[in-house]
Amino acid sequence: MNTRKIASPLEVGAQPRLQLGGHLVRIAGDAGNPVGDAGDVVLHDLGRVALRIDGDEIGLQLGAVVAHYTVEGDGFFGLPLAEWLPYTIARTWHLQTALFWIATAFLAAGLFLAPVIGGHEPRFQRLGVNVLFGALLLVVTGSLAGEWLSVKQRLGLDAGFWFGHQGYEYVDLGRAWQLALYVGLLALARSRHAVSAPSIKEEWSEVMNIPMTRNALLTLAIAGSALMVGCTHYVKQADFDAAISDLRNTDQRLQQQIDGLKADMEQRFSKYDARLTQLEGRIRVDTVAHFDFNESTLKDQDKPMLDEFAAIMREHHSNALVTVEGFTDPAGSRAYNKRLGQARADAVRNYLVDNASMPADQVRAVSYGEDTDRQVQKGMTRAEGVENRRVTLVIDFAGA
Repeated sequence: MNTRKIASPLEVGAQPRLQLGGHLVRIAGDAGNPVGDAGDVVLHDLGRVALRIDGDEIGLQLGAVVAHYTVEGDGFFGLPLAEWLPYTIARTWHLQTALFWIATAFLAAGLFLAPVIGGHEPRFQRLGVNVLFGALLLVVTGSLAGEWLSVKQRLGLDAGFWFGHQGYEYVDLGRAWQLALYVGLLALARSRHAVSAPSIKEEWSEVMNIPMTRNALLTLAIAGSALMVGCTHYVKQADFDAAISDLRNTDQRLQQQIDGLKADMEQRFSKYDARLTQLEGRIRVDTVAHFDFNESTLKDQDKPMLDEFAAIMREHHSNALVTVEGFTDPAGSRAYNKRLGQARADAVRNYLVDNASMPADQVRAVSYGEDTDRQVQKGMTRAEGVENRRVTLVIDFAGA
């Protein structure tokens, strides 16, 4: 059996103790066989656990990459690093490597300190070390690789949740890796307790006051609570596909509704001085009403078109939202023109609701005043700016 002796910071005497975090813990051993002689604790070679993968250094380098992305965007000193290491991956690995390094430190501390406290080496120590080391490598490499594959859309939603990226801060790793890590921590805590319990059962209250003990229990509690995150909000691939299909069908129906309304209005409004423009999810009807200089009174000549417009909306498109937009020419102050544009929009809205019987909650009025970007005749006023003194109707199906 390949073994080595580890020097223990134990007191020599009838009641040997180990100093941990400022507290003394009694160590198992015979009074006539002082620790430090034949009673030295013998452990299996734990060289595999001592394999140094500097998680802190890896995390620091990834942190530098994340910080640099905030300056250069998706590049790293001119290199397109984000193509292989996106910001989300860099930030996730930056946090995960730090957490894994802490977990590794707890594993190593438990493997070394429990036999020292208990005074004897547990059976199958070498096998336990090898299994824990292999499991740790599997969880670390598997979760980091899964996170990369998930963010790069190489995994579906189901596989991504279990083996990729859960999408939660500090719980980014897949649920399967999270469960494996927690089960490993529980198994380690149980085995280390079995080794050290005979030596500390008489001074349990002192052991519970040791910071390392409290930190270990707190770590298990936090890791356990994290398992409850996201269970009720997990979206399966089939549900996601069904939701996307419903959205696409809804979008197609809206587009058909918009196309039908536009064709109907083009046919019925051809006799009026109106221009129809189809936008994304909406239709804009320009110049449905013009106003005299510095006036907000609706003209009789514009009322027939508003009547037809209201009839179409009531009969076929009662679920659409209509926005009445009021405009002015640039004469006068901007504040005054804002109020004048609102008065013109209100005049048309009131006619549609009070006279043309459109529902009040279906029509709203806003003012753009002398907005330069919306002027038909840039900078023109009075007789030359008649096209600027107008009201426009916008039919919005997405906002219905």
